Amino acid sequence: MSENTVFACPHCGAKNRVPTDKFSHKPNCGSCHQSLNVGEPSELNHQSLQKFISNNEPLVVIDFWASWCQPCLMMAPNFYHAAKKLPTVRFGKIQTDRHEQAGAEHCIRSLPTLVAFKNGHEMDRLTGLRSASDIIHWVKSLI
Repeated sequence: MSENTVFACPHCGAKNRVPTDKFSHKPNCGSCHQSLNVGEPSELNHQSLQKFISNNEPLVVIDFWASWCQPCLMMAPNFYHAAKKLPTVRFGKIQTDRHEQAGAEHCIRSLPTLVAFKNGHEMDRLTGLRSASDIIHWVKSLI
């Protein structure tokens, strides 16, 4: 029998119980029927960010980035690769030049910044351009 993990929908914030053996099947939200983005980063906005942080059972890693930030753009494929390698962790991205309030609320002072949350509370943060292996190693140290 498969173990269930509670994943928040990045679109509507609804909590979904997903069996771990179904992660590779690209599960959809039971409420809004959109993809739960298991194994890939979810694009978030200011409204969806807090629900995504609070309603996910596993560790949540948020990439705070900006479109004008060259290191942010260079790190994006690394962040995506880390999400693929760690499907039991929830990865999200928020564009701080479009959602300035989200960056301010989380005291983001430099970009890119990765912030890890567990049960809605910040655990750790990592600033600057990082390789996929750096991100994976950091996340695994927090699990």
